[in-house]
Amino acid sequence: MTENLVAVLQELIDAAPGADAYHLRLADDCVERELGTEEVDELFADFQRDFEQAVALVTEAWGAPAYSGAVDSDGFPSWSEALMLAYWQRDRILAFISLRHDDYHEPMFLEIGALTNDEVATLLYTKP
Repeated sequence: MTENLVAVLQELIDAAPGADAYHLRLADDCVERELGTEEVDELFADFQRDFEQAVALVTEAWGAPAYSGAVDSDGFPSWSEALMLAYWQRDRILAFISLRHDDYHEPMFLEIGALTNDEVATLLYTKP
């Protein structure tokens, strides 16, 4: 993880709406072979450390996030499908870092992205 993380986030903000998320790290070990619970837990812990490091880098540049937490935390945004999320509101754009693992045999990834307030509203509207 490098300090260009903030620069890449700014590029995503500038490209919003419709900016594609950027994967900082992707592990498809879960797909290539069946991992045991302990292996998945170790991989997740490693990704969690990377998530926390990324949040610290952006916090250093932009200040504390408007939100940071895990999916089981109070106030976790319903529009997100992440397991862990931090976001900063930058004018009308929400810049985020998320750790996702959608299913046990799906890739695990750490991503950054930018959503306009309208895109967030659409996610809220279309989510069951």
